[in-house]
Amino acid sequence: MGCNSQRHSPRGALAAVALTAASIVGCGGSDGRPELAPVSGTVMLNESPLAVGQIVFQPISGGQPAVGRLSEDGSFTLGTYGDDDGAAVGRHRVRVTSYSTQAGESDAEASGDSLGELLVPERYANFSTSGIEVSVLATGNAPFVIKLEDLPQDDEDDGLAGDDSGDGPNGSLPAGPAPEDANEPSAQE
Repeated sequence: MGCNSQRHSPRGALAAVALTAASIVGCGGSDGRPELAPVSGTVMLNESPLAVGQIVFQPISGGQPAVGRLSEDGSFTLGTYGDDDGAAVGRHRVRVTSYSTQAGESDAEASGDSLGELLVPERYANFSTSGIEVSVLATGNAPFVIKLEDLPQDDEDDGLAGDDSGDGPNGSLPAGPAPEDANEPSAQE
């Protein structure tokens, strides 16, 4: 017989392959994508559903954002890599946009690549000024309720997070490490 006369059982080889595959997959998958969890909810503007637009959850730790289109009742379901596959588990900054051209309104000034008039206060269209941060849990996410208020800028501190306007442990929070109790999946502005 040759130099390597040991015989390997098929069962042992299969176990080795399975163990190697399990170590490669880990928590986020072999493709390097983060763990995703289903996310849905509703966007309200002045206590009425926002009937058109888009909501984006951007992971604070970086990575691919999750995007959802608003339905007529203000509801949304997020997708990161495909439709409705969810959002990365962890803390996110949120932005909401809604334009007159999405609402089917005729806008004389909307031409070329113009989206028309912004239908939500401008501060909500930017992650850094929306003041909305949420936590996406690995399991058990209740539908998010994102409440937007159409208040004049002069009546607000500065439009940034940390103005004590959020209700509950997952309302508007300052950027940085998430508090240990900030796991309730709803956000308010």
